[in-house]
Amino acid sequence: MYGLIAFGLLAFVGMYAVTQLGRLTTMAVLLQASLVALGLAAVVLGGFGYLVVGTWLTEVDGARRPRSGAVIGAGLSAVPWVALPGFLAVLGWVLLATVGLGNVTREWIHGERTVESESGG
Repeated sequence: MYGLIAFGLLAFVGMYAVTQLGRLTTMAVLLQASLVALGLAAVVLGGFGYLVVGTWLTEVDGARRPRSGAVIGAGLSAVPWVALPGFLAVLGWVLLATVGLGNVTREWIHGERTVESESGG
């Protein structure tokens, strides 16, 4: 669930920027460039999620090997595109990426909470 929050925040901020840009100017090229930038940001965010999943899978097997985790993450990111058609591939790619983003997003959202604030002291 927290991984979906990360994509939701990206979509909100990106679409807000696109609509504000649209109000300032009528240049279609500028709007297209901002949509491309939003798409690239989503791919980078998803790539980070797959890197986390791949690294976690290598930790389960034994010692932490980040390079192997990157390769495993890249392989996992290709699976939905090969195995599923169109929109289902996008949905599968995002859902699998949210698994890796979940813990990072959870720590970011709850980062200011301390043990004292949770215990009421």
